[in-house]
Amino acid sequence: CSWQRAGGINTADNPRRAMDPFDPTTFASLNQTTGKNILELILPNLGGLGHIESVQASVAFIGNAGNTQNLRVDGFTPGVGVGGGAPLTVVSTGTTPQVFAGTWPAAYWSQNWDFGGGATVYDLRVDFVGAVANNKASIIWAVLVVKYRPQRSLVTPGALASNINLPGYGPGSNTLGGGARFLGNASPIKDIPASYRLNGQFYGNIKGYKDDAGGTFTDSAFALVERPPDIIRHFLVTYGGIAGGNIETGTGVTGSFKDARNTLRNAQPTDLKLACWIGDRTTVQRVVQKMAAQAGMAVYQDRFTDKWLSHVWKPGATEDYGYKFSWHDIFGVSAEEKSVVEARRATRVKYGYDHFKSSTLYEAFVNPTGSGQGITLPTIRDQRLTVTATVNDKLDFNLGGVKVATLSAGTYTPIDLAVEARSRIRTAIGSNGMDVIYGFTIKLGFNDKLDFDVAGIAYVATLVGGDYTAEGLLLEALRAINAVPGHGLTFSGSYSHATNKFSFSATGNFRFYGTIGANFGTSALHVLGHWSNAVAASSLTCDRAMYADRFSIAIENIFNMLWATGANVAVNAALLLGFPKADTGFVNNNSATYSRGDRERLSLTYDGYYDPREENTLTADWIRDEQTAVELRNRTFDLIARPRVVLKFNTHRAADIRRMQVIELQGDVDPFVTYPKYGSDGSWAGKPMRVIQVVQRCGPDYFAEVLAVEA
Repeated sequence: CSWQRAGGINTADNPRRAMDPFDPTTFASLNQTTGKNILELILPNLGGLGHIESVQASVAFIGNAGNTQNLRVDGFTPGVGVGGGAPLTVVSTGTTPQVFAGTWPAAYWSQNWDFGGGATVYDLRVDFVGAVANNKASIIWAVLVVKYRPQRSLVTPGALASNINLPGYGPGSNTLGGGARFLGNASPIKDIPASYRLNGQFYGNIKGYKDDAGGTFTDSAFALVERPPDIIRHFLVTYGGIAGGNIETGTGVTGSFKDARNTLRNAQPTDLKLACWIGDRTTVQRVVQKMAAQAGMAVYQDRFTDKWLSHVWKPGATEDYGYKFSWHDIFGVSAEEKSVVEARRATRVKYGYDHFKSSTLYEAFVNPTGSGQGITLPTIRDQRLTVTATVNDKLDFNLGGVKVATLSAGTYTPIDLAVEARSRIRTAIGSNGMDVIYGFTIKLGFNDKLDFDVAGIAYVATLVGGDYTAEGLLLEALRAINAVPGHGLTFSGSYSHATNKFSFSATGNFRFYGTIGANFGTSALHVLGHWSNAVAASSLTCDRAMYADRFSIAIENIFNMLWATGANVAVNAALLLGFPKADTGFVNNNSATYSRGDRERLSLTYDGYYDPREENTLTADWIRDEQTAVELRNRTFDLIARPRVVLKFNTHRAADIRRMQVIELQGDVDPFVTYPKYGSDGSWAGKPMRVIQVVQRCGPDYFAEVLAVEA
C-alpha cells in the first residue's frame, strides 16, 4: 500500500506505520476526539501472479476500553464513498494487540490483480462505524492477504516415449538385414509429464516440530518441541543417529536434559524457548552449537558413560560434585582473577529475525547509559529504576477502601525501591500487613528475619543481606536456620524452577511463622513465598511462587492494585515496577510481569573499575520471544561483566570428575593459596567453581589436572 492518493481523506497520525506487517512495534493512530479518525491506504494493482482463490483483509490493532463504536474496514472510492461490498467490523474495546481478519468483497478486485481498481478506484479505509467522539485505536498493520494458485512456467514439455528395441546381427550375416534379430521385447509407451517451475517468492511462519503421541522429547503428547534441551535431543536422535538411551534424561542427575529445561527457566514463570530455522546445508554439530550458544548451554558426550550431557551456563550454581577438596587432596595449585580485557559490560541480544527483511527486529540491551527489553515497553529502561514526581510516583490500591501511596523521587537499586514502596504503602494502610519484595534479595533490617517453631518453641534465624539467586537464597536460609542453637534439627531444602516454589524438610517436625512471628514486619519468609502458619510437620512447600528479578506486592489477605482505574493512572508506578497498566483484581500475591534490575548502574560501576570495553553483541536469530532474549542478556551480563577467578590444580581424588560439575575447596586451602578475587574475604570456603576442563594423567603418576572458573 501507499499511504494516500491525491484527493483522498487520511487524517490518522503516522499512516505509513500501518503499511509494514513485519513491524509490530509501531502503529498509526485513530482518535475521533482530535478528528484523526480515518486511515486510508492506496491499494496496488499488480501483475498477475496466478489464479486468486480468496482475499482477506487483515488488521492488527489495539483498541481502547472507552470505545463505544466498532472498528470498520472497507473499500473506499475518493469522491464517491464506500465500495460495493459489506464492511468488516470488530469490537474495539480490547486493550491488548489483536488481529482481525475477514473476507474482502469480490467486488473490490479481479483476477487481473486489480486491487486498486480499474474503472472504479478502491482504497483500503479503516475507521469507526459511528461518528461518536472519544473512540481511539492503534493500527499496527492493515493488509490484504491473497490466497492464490501461482502461475507456472514450462521447463520441459510433456512427451510420449517407449524403450528402444536394439537390432542385432542375424545368424551367418555380417550386416544388418533380413536375418537381423532384436534384443529385448517392445515395452509399453510411457507418458512423460511436463515439468513446471513456480515463479515468485513464498513465505511462511511455521511454529516448529510437533512431538509424537508418546511425548518422546517433551514428555507431553503432540507438544511443540521448543525448549532448547528438547530441540537438541530431537536433533541428536533424528539427524545425529544417537540412540535415545545415550542421552541423559534422568531426574536429579548430572547433565540431565530434562533437568536443564527447568534450570534454563532461571526462576522465571515460563520456559526459555527457541524457534529454529534451517535455511542452509549444515550439520548436526553446527546446529547444536548454535542452539547452545543462543540458550547459554553446554552440550557434550561424557567420557565415563558415553551419554550426552546438557549443562546451563548461569551464575549462582551450587556445588554438586559431592566432595569439597581439602589442601591435602590437591597439589600444583594456582589461582588468579582473569584479565579485565575479557570482561564485557555492554551487552546486546538481537532477536526476532525477519527472514523477509534479512535482519533482526528487536534488541534486548544494557550498557552504562541505557537498557531495554525490545518488544513491550520500548521506552522503559528496565535496568534503571528512577522515580520522578508527577510522572511515575503513585500507587493506587484497594484494601478496605481505596488508598494512595506516593514514592519519593530518586534513582533506586531494586531492593531500595522495594523498601521505599513498602514504607509508603504501610503508612497509607496504617499497619505492616503488606510487603513489597524484589526477587531473592535480602536487606539487613528490612527482610532478614525468619521465625520458626520446633516443639512449640519459637526460634529466629537471621539471614545475611545480599542479592541471591534462588539456589543461593535457599542455601543462606538453610545456613541461618541450622545455625540457630537449641532446636536440634537438621534442615534441608530445594527450589523448583518448574513450580517456582521453595520447599523445606527437617529431621523432625517444625513450622514457619508466616504471619504470627515476632518479626512479621521484617520477615524473610515473604521472600521465600511463605505466609501461612501451618501445622507442624517434617516438610513443607511454601505457599506462593517467587521469581527472580521481579517485584512482588503481597499480603496475608487480599487487595487490588488499581493500575488501570485508580485516580493516578497517568502517573502511577506500574511500568516502573514491571506491572502492566491493568487492575490486578483482589489477590493476595501479585508478581510483576516484566523483569527489572540494576545492571545499568553495575555496568557504569564496572567501567570505572576496569575501563570501558567494546559491546558484546549476540545475534540470536532463533530467539522469538522477549523474555527469552531478556534472560539471555541478563545471564550473559552476569557471567562476563567483570573478571572471574580461574583455578587450576592437580588431584589424585577426582578420577570421576566431569566437565561442568561445580566443586568447592575447603577453607584449609586459604593459608597456602588465598581466593584472589578483588574485594573478597580471601577464603575459598563457600566459593563454587565450575569445572571446564579435565585432563587425566595416566602414568607414571595417575592424577587429574582440573581447570575451573568461578561459578
